[in-house]
Parts: sequence; C-alpha cells; structure tokens
Amino acid sequence: MKKSKDANVGYAFIRFGNKEVERKLLKEKHSIEGKQAYLRIPNSQQGDRSERKVYVSYHTQDLTVDDLRNHFEKFGDVEDVFIPTPWRHFCFVTFTEKRVAQSLLGKEHTLKGVSLLIKSLSSNKEKEGDKM
Repeated sequence: MKKSKDANVGYAFIRFGNKEVERKLLKEKHSIEGKQAYLRIPNSQQGDRSERKVYVSYHTQDLTVDDLRNHFEKFGDVEDVFIPTPWRHFCFVTFTEKRVAQSLLGKEHTLKGVSLLIKSLSSNKEKEGDKM
C-alpha cells in the first residue's frame, strides 16, 4: 500500500481478472487493519465521472443512502450515493457505467411514496446559474 500526503490515507491498485468478482467486491464493505477501506474504479477507466453522476431531487429527509442505493441498483451498479449535510432536497448518485446514468435522465421514480426527479448535473448547474 502506498501512502498519500495525508498520513492517515493510503491507496493500492488491484487488477481483477474477473469482472463479476470486481462488481461483487465493489458492493461490499472492506477493512484493513481495522480501518475502513474503499474499493473504487479509477475514473480513467470509466469515462468522465460527471457523465455517470445524476442529480436526484426529492422532498423528504426520511430517505437514507441505503434506501437510494438499493433503489438505483435495480438499474445498474452504483458507485456512490451522496446526500449533503445539512439536507438540501437533493442527492447525487454515481453509477459505474455512463449508459445507466444517461438512461435515467428526465425520469421520475417513486421510492417509499416519495417522488424522485432525476436530472443531469449540467441541467442543474444551468438552473443554479440562472438564479445568480
């Protein structure tokens, strides 16, 4: 394992021979010497991260990261779900494949009775720019 500039952070590169094993391990939690380890695929191998990430607006704080991850994994492998703190009526969901994210754009889903509106990052940035 290599050390980064931060003494508390290290990283390593792993090449998987089997994509199914890689997908399975991406979904699991890992620890090394009692510290949580995160398995990620380098952006250089996945295309532009912004094309794999969607903006999801919704109107309740009751949905958790796990709720959202479980819902969106029906459509493809989810790399990350980020809900800002404090909660601000949206989250970001990053998929491992661009095609999955692009196929969901403009769609409306319902999760636990809550409407989820899925948008691209660029359409959300354009609206933020209009407000300024």
